[in-house]
Amino acid sequence: SQRVEDKRSVTGRGQYTDDLQMPGMAYGVTVRSPYGHARIRSVDTSEALTLPGVLAVLTHADIAHLGLMPTLVPLSKVATPRPVLAGDTVRFVGDPVAFVVAETREAARAAADLVAVDYEELPAVGTLEEAIAPGAPAVWPEASANILFDFPLGDAAATDAALAASAHVTRLRVVQNRVAPTSLEVRAALGHVDPEHGLTLHAGTQGVAEARDVLATILARPAEQIRLVTKDVGGGFGMKMFTYPEYALVLVAAEKLGRPVKWTGGRSDAFQTDTHGRDMVSEAALGFDAQGR
Repeated sequence: SQRVEDKRSVTGRGQYTDDLQMPGMAYGVTVRSPYGHARIRSVDTSEALTLPGVLAVLTHADIAHLGLMPTLVPLSKVATPRPVLAGDTVRFVGDPVAFVVAETREAARAAADLVAVDYEELPAVGTLEEAIAPGAPAVWPEASANILFDFPLGDAAATDAALAASAHVTRLRVVQNRVAPTSLEVRAALGHVDPEHGLTLHAGTQGVAEARDVLATILARPAEQIRLVTKDVGGGFGMKMFTYPEYALVLVAAEKLGRPVKWTGGRSDAFQTDTHGRDMVSEAALGFDAQGR
């Protein structure tokens, strides 16, 4: 069968999130951690707020009343609370620390550069194997190790005995590299207070119902009070099924300022903060007897 959905897109009539324009729209830029692991001593927004066109600079103190970003699959008994904006600790390069809103994108970017964050850098690692090695810096101090779960299957003792008695053992180590999704349209979000529908978010998602429910939890209000609209997604690869801090931040800023607020990430935002995939190391062993069975 022939595809029927392409003509609108290839003739420039698609409607992606960053295509959307609204009267009085302001622009948001996220200030991110340059460190993989650090303690936040202070965040000074005073200089950024003096820049012409700057409307607001949100920090953790401004959004501390919000709910936490949810853990999609809660594998660990250890709580891993991730606020919408980092409070006392950043745990990855790109962790959001502040959200600047201004009359223009250029003013917001310039003001973001003036947000002064005093970091105390902490030890960090950059690979899976380093993270699970004994003595590795703890991502969550409450946890005994950087391991979310240990899933045993089968009889370990019998397997070890069988391998030890094998005439020959073949071993294979397979590394799957970490994958950073690269969608055609980077993540973007436009929030506003609609006279008819209330809080309204336009964002390229891979499932509006689930994202709306997550936002309702973060914003601590009934899901019926939040409207989420997804038009053209612009590629997702699974990455856009997740709910990101900016989705909540544009809504908070729009409600605070009484005007629409749009955030459009760049490629650096994407590489640092879009949910990555893979990054696996698999080790297999197969024992044979003298006849190769």
